[in-house]
Amino acid sequence: MVDFQIREPEPRAGLAPATHGWEFAWELWKPVVGYDGVYSVSTLGRVRRDAPGRGTQPGRILRASRNTRGFLHVSLFRAGHRNVWMVHGLVTAAFW
Repeated sequence: MVDFQIREPEPRAGLAPATHGWEFAWELWKPVVGYDGVYSVSTLGRVRRDAPGRGTQPGRILRASRNTRGFLHVSLFRAGHRNVWMVHGLVTAAFW
């Protein structure tokens, strides 16, 4: 049996402690392919902002939405343009 440890989120510089839930000790983060240094994706399928941007701050976990088929997707911004990506595709590209 695997023993998982749950820990409280550590406050990031300039940010209040997370109010959205727990951070997990076994959660790994890697940069989103094509958005290096701007967004990261975790093994649990969470996407976070790593760089400051207009109307946002580093460390923010993005809220995913479901499409008509039930898949989770997020909007990622680069150079003022929005692109919609499926979360499972981001995880596969980052960890494959």
